[in-house]
Amino acid sequence: FMAFVCWFSFAPLMPIVRVDLGLNLKQVATVNIASVFSTVFARFIMGPLCEQLGPKRCQFMLLSWISFMVFLAPTVSNVASLAIVRCLIGFGGATFVVTQYWSSMLFTKDIVGLANATTAGWGNLGGGVTQLVMPYVMLAALAITGYDISASWRLCFIVPLAMHVISCIFTITGKDLPDGNYRELESSGAKQKVKGGSVAAIGFSNINAWILVLTYGLCFGVELTMNNRVVMYFYTYYGLSPQISGLLGSCFGLMNIIARSWGGLLSDYCNKMCDMRGRLWSMWVVQTLEGLMCVLMGLVTVNLPGPHEREGDYSHVTGSYTTAAKIQGTFTMSRFAASEERGITTYVVNGTKKWITGGMHADYFVTAVRTGGGGQGGISVLLMEREMDGLE
Repeated sequence: FMAFVCWFSFAPLMPIVRVDLGLNLKQVATVNIASVFSTVFARFIMGPLCEQLGPKRCQFMLLSWISFMVFLAPTVSNVASLAIVRCLIGFGGATFVVTQYWSSMLFTKDIVGLANATTAGWGNLGGGVTQLVMPYVMLAALAITGYDISASWRLCFIVPLAMHVISCIFTITGKDLPDGNYRELESSGAKQKVKGGSVAAIGFSNINAWILVLTYGLCFGVELTMNNRVVMYFYTYYGLSPQISGLLGSCFGLMNIIARSWGGLLSDYCNKMCDMRGRLWSMWVVQTLEGLMCVLMGLVTVNLPGPHEREGDYSHVTGSYTTAAKIQGTFTMSRFAASEERGITTYVVNGTKKWITGGMHADYFVTAVRTGGGGQGGISVLLMEREMDGLE
């Protein structure tokens, strides 16, 4: 849970980080890929290491590594350093492998499906919680720094850093197995030493393992994509505030606490009915349903332009935070806000923006309103004074 909170802690802050560092949408996408790229290799490595060193030591090493990388997060100053830090933090995704290995060693086959699914659910739940929490941590940081955008998003990483330090302490006090740690059991002869390389060779040479790798890659790939892009999607596409975007984006990750455990129960039940073949059938059915839902989700906006397709199409959407030092509280209306033309240069603006960070201090508001037809050409930017009639 803690590792996933940290792994995706940048994602809900990307609307602010992107503006502060001057990134374009392609650079944001590259950074998101970097955060996922490293976890693939880390997961392959951690499996054999767990066999050889034990899950407790492996988990402690990973959490310590992530803690140091999070400590470096505030030093990011450009796209290159951001990509490097997010890539190195991405090693934390391998804690999922360690957790699954650890729980498999602690529970019997009758309930191991539920146990693995629940621990996995709590882990991936962190990807939803961070989407929900970090935008509000940003608000607190803004209040502390006097609305210094650049300093505020860097200050936010104190929260995941503290969480990881606590996780390291809890992990080092645990045990690999109910009856002791690997090193103690191997010294006493109660457990045979295992070479991680031998175990890895067996796994890599098994066709069934590669089928599961492909299956899991497709399944978890959807989740990684959503966790990295969903907040930017709501923020850029619909002009929502970072807080509301984070709230909506968190729903996907928060489902893990229910969906994962439900999947474990289904797998255990099918195993009782049809043994391992039952588990395989249940996985196939559930993943097929996931694919169908992905298709339906794509159809929701199939006729609308994607926010990533043409840089600048939605550049007017700046959300609740602003980098304008002289006009605090700069914001935009929703891109669906309407305006009624009266005469040549006079408009009546109809629309609301309920929450505006710093709005109580602003004397001017920059609003993006629709004054024409569809598309970019139908949007105008109006500068409005606080004292204007009807502006509340």
